[in-house]
Amino acid sequence: MIRKEEVVLFVGAGFSINAGYPSGENLCKRIFENLSDTEKIEINKNLQLPELTEEFVQIRGNSRNSLITILKEIYGNSAIFLSDHEKVKSIPHFSNIITTNYDTLFETVYKESCNVIFKDEHCTYIDKSKANIFKIHGDLSDPNSVIITKSDYTHFFDSQKQTIFWNKIKDIIATYNVLFIGYSFEDNNIISIVEKIKVSLGLNTKEMFLIAPNWKDYKSQRLTTFGVRYFDDYACNFFDLLTENIKSHINEDYEQKKVSSETLNKFCVNYNISLDLNLSNDKNQIVNIKSLNNQPIESKFTFTVNEKIANQINNGEFSEGELPIKIKGNDISSYPRVKIPVEEILEFQYRVNDIVFSSKENISNLYIVKLPNKKGELDVKTPDNDLFSNIKYELFVKNNFESTFKAYTLLFNLTINFKKEKSSNKLNVNWQTEFKDTYRNNITAIYWSKLLIKLYSGGKFSFYLDGHELTYDIPFIEVKDEVIENLKTHINYYQNVEEIEKLRKIKFNIYSRFTERNYEYSKIVLLYSKKEFELIPAKNYKSSFEFLGDEAFTNLIEGNPDSRFFLFQTSKLQEPIILNSYKFNVRYKNIIYEKCKILNVLVKENGSYYVEFENEGDYIQVSYTENAIRQEGLEIRFFD
Repeated sequence: MIRKEEVVLFVGAGFSINAGYPSGENLCKRIFENLSDTEKIEINKNLQLPELTEEFVQIRGNSRNSLITILKEIYGNSAIFLSDHEKVKSIPHFSNIITTNYDTLFETVYKESCNVIFKDEHCTYIDKSKANIFKIHGDLSDPNSVIITKSDYTHFFDSQKQTIFWNKIKDIIATYNVLFIGYSFEDNNIISIVEKIKVSLGLNTKEMFLIAPNWKDYKSQRLTTFGVRYFDDYACNFFDLLTENIKSHINEDYEQKKVSSETLNKFCVNYNISLDLNLSNDKNQIVNIKSLNNQPIESKFTFTVNEKIANQINNGEFSEGELPIKIKGNDISSYPRVKIPVEEILEFQYRVNDIVFSSKENISNLYIVKLPNKKGELDVKTPDNDLFSNIKYELFVKNNFESTFKAYTLLFNLTINFKKEKSSNKLNVNWQTEFKDTYRNNITAIYWSKLLIKLYSGGKFSFYLDGHELTYDIPFIEVKDEVIENLKTHINYYQNVEEIEKLRKIKFNIYSRFTERNYEYSKIVLLYSKKEFELIPAKNYKSSFEFLGDEAFTNLIEGNPDSRFFLFQTSKLQEPIILNSYKFNVRYKNIIYEKCKILNVLVKENGSYYVEFENEGDYIQVSYTENAIRQEGLEIRFFD
């Protein structure tokens, strides 16, 4: 009920005892002590507060002045302990508080975030965004509003039936469940209040509860006859347990729309947390959890798993793989991790500043990611004394025999695995290179490609990290020449891209990594931009073409069987040329065969000619254009 904001607090004097103010019984004693010796003889000191104060006023000539003065003196003292009231304030689910107390402790802790209401004209200031403190026994700032004597009580309940203030109290009690706190076993006032509520509201009251320690059975049973459920506990203990319960469930309460976003935010402010929220028709959602006023945030995961998963974690059996996640902008996708399916998780909680924001029901998988044992920057000096600086690195130690070293450049990530054989202490090393999808610019791409070439070439390298120099003789690999040749092709690609930018006077917004496709496109665009031919070795290259010819062509071939011909072929590209997200107007591929021998000519049923030929020249010439090659008389226009 409280978590759904459906409870109003009804607070008695006992709740202010820890703050240094008297209980109802002790207030009687304090008032009695202010009587003269003669007056004490006239009044029974064992009277309840309403009867005692009634006699006090009568013996003072029906003047309330001295009684109000005593009350102001008692409640004018500063509180010595506000923790209990602070606990109530920290639970914004209580938007309405009704109190019979004369103190101003709630006003002190709530400050500007509350409205104090004790007479009709105050009701216009009721504000749902603040806590509303209803002081049904009045306030000492207005002596006429104070209800303390038996006559006051009789007058109040008889005359308040139609007032705006009392109607508002009745409306709240009829709307909310009522929780009474601060009423002791000796306090008969609570019985009177409950009776008056029942008389005023009849069957319209919701559930009522009372929390107080050590009540006798007969009195708690009397409350039961009025529909009040009694719980034997101290209010401070109850609020501690309630706060913990709210911290554990407020996220799910918000998602299920049991609590308002205003109450959620107010509660989280107590723990230095600010939230970004998403409200939808189906389900509310917390989008982001932030620090309030740059206060530190403590995030904490707690979970339990079965023995199999526990052993996997303890033994360091982490796997490599892709995790599409970043932590504060840091890419951890390649970090070693253990994936735990939700069905393998026994219990799970994610807390921020001790508030639960996620439980097992909110997750599908749990990943435990191994962070590096060591990280920093290093410099590498190659065997020919070239220096490559400011390379970020991370070291992951699995156990005494296995570790992984990761180096990160602007072009690629390098993973080096070290594994020592237990029997011989022989160190086995292997590495993998993963190129990034994009690179910063062509100069840095060429720079870091050269480092890779040198690493694959092998030799004695020096590594400088954390003020230490480490030397390592890297052996060359068996496929060294093949790898190095491939890396040189990478460099050609970056050089092509750079030259394209200069020729076409453009600047790419993005630089895509080397791929065979991108490399071919870079060559095509470069030839197109330079209006040049590419010479491709093609001696004895055989091909064919089909066209609609005539008898003159056949006669030419048959009459000159040993002749050699000049052929050019134009074909439209099947797909657009897009390089680094830039579309180029390259549409045609043109091939020139300078010395061709006709091998065979067939006339097909549809009248077209099928011609097979062989190129006897050393090369063919290839160009790329926006428009097809045109022949004007004896002149062939290869470029517009």
